Amino acid sequence: MERKKERVQKKIKKLKIGPREAEAILRGLGDGVSIQDRNFRIIYQNEVMQKIFGNQIGRYCYNIYERRDQVCEKCPVEIALSTGKINTSLRVGIDKDGRSGYYENTASPIRDEKGNIIAAVEIVRNVSDRVRLEEDVKDRTNELAQANIKLRKLHNELEQKVKERTVELQARLNDLSIVYEMDRQISAKLHLSDILEYVINSVPEVMEAEICAIFLWNEVRAQLIPKMVTGLSPEGSEDIPFLLGEGLEGWVGLERRQVNVLDVSVDPRWKDKLPYPVHKVKTALFCPILMGEKLLGVIGLINKARGRAFNHSDESLLTAIAGQLAVAMENATLYERVRDLSLGTIRSLAMAIDARDPYTRGHSEEVAKYAVIIAKVLNYSLEKTEMIEIAGLLHDTGKIGISGEILKKPGPLTHEDWDKIRLHPYLSRKILIPVESLHSIIPWIYHHHERYDGTGYPDGINGEKIPLEAKILAVADAFSALTSDRPYRKAKTKHEAIEELRKVSGTQLDPKIVEIFIKALAKESEG
Repeated sequence: MERKKERVQKKIKKLKIGPREAEAILRGLGDGVSIQDRNFRIIYQNEVMQKIFGNQIGRYCYNIYERRDQVCEKCPVEIALSTGKINTSLRVGIDKDGRSGYYENTASPIRDEKGNIIAAVEIVRNVSDRVRLEEDVKDRTNELAQANIKLRKLHNELEQKVKERTVELQARLNDLSIVYEMDRQISAKLHLSDILEYVINSVPEVMEAEICAIFLWNEVRAQLIPKMVTGLSPEGSEDIPFLLGEGLEGWVGLERRQVNVLDVSVDPRWKDKLPYPVHKVKTALFCPILMGEKLLGVIGLINKARGRAFNHSDESLLTAIAGQLAVAMENATLYERVRDLSLGTIRSLAMAIDARDPYTRGHSEEVAKYAVIIAKVLNYSLEKTEMIEIAGLLHDTGKIGISGEILKKPGPLTHEDWDKIRLHPYLSRKILIPVESLHSIIPWIYHHHERYDGTGYPDGINGEKIPLEAKILAVADAFSALTSDRPYRKAKTKHEAIEELRKVSGTQLDPKIVEIFIKALAKESEG
């Protein structure tokens, strides 16, 4: 054993740890280190210790760390000096900037060669964050314990309430799914007619009623107009308006309150005015359509299925539907206003472009009109029909960049003139690209001078490669041009123009679109 100890001591001596090496080691420590003599006077500090408490060599430790005039109670250095044992304690210290914090102090005695204790080394670590975290955890633990007691009590109470509510919630779940689906469908529609038609067709089924009726408030006439009624044509119902306060319908509009009648025959407010298409009106549920305090209309249900009465769930559901309908109606009204404003602006621009050439005045309006006729035959949605109308109005926008001398030239155009004319699809695209809402129609306008056989411009594409809407515009454009005066010829009659369309069908124009247009014109003439 003694030999082994001697070998270890020899190895330590070989390490040659002198004052410089020791200083380097102490400097590299992450903790503060100081050495104090037996009088608690600081005789050494490493850099970390100086950063925390400042350079305090020569001063007494208790004057610095805790700002005392005598040795601190249970001082780890004092215990190390007096007992010769390593001692660790948690203390509150004050740094050089006057901030207090928690420090973990570990003191160890230093002995001379004879084993006498001559000083103590103290290692100081700032553990403020850890202590605060521990205190916070302790506080949170106590809070959680108290909360747990309360939660157990609440659990028992809530368990009973959950059981009571489950039945009610299950009944409401179906209503919520109905409201969600209706909201999704209604929100996707921009036109009032589409919105009302969807409501009229879906509400009777989901609410198990024989009839659904929607009355719109006409501010000018101060009347509720039956706009849509299940089983009645608009022509047969719009001529039977209700004044505010007249009938159940008018009473709801006046009072702005819902009404649920179990038997209309004994209700003095009922007025048998509108010919609801049922054998006998028994039950009725009417609800105002309100946007804030503003009356937009009234929605009503007639006769609950299987002779039942409308219940509280029906009342809540119809109120929710009326709220959705109010928002959708306001949005539709706003959309119509913006649309009218946009179309008005676009028409003004089209008229300004057409006015540059007296022979093409009104041409863009005609192209738009004919394009809409074709779109309707193809069963385009209202939104897409509007876009094809806008495309018709803007199809020659690029001509604003073509010289008026070329547009008004009475004789044949030169090759140079045609090269410039053929630039107008490019110019149209360039003008319209900054308008994000018109991006979808740019390809229609850009390609409306392509030919079905591929000899057109600007890209020379053919057949099905040409966008369908561009082919629609091409037919509309050709027919308008044929039936208008030009500097070099008189306008053709409608019959002559149709024959001309047939001649170029399959070469210049899509034959399917040509036939659709000719049939639509014939049907329009018959009407």
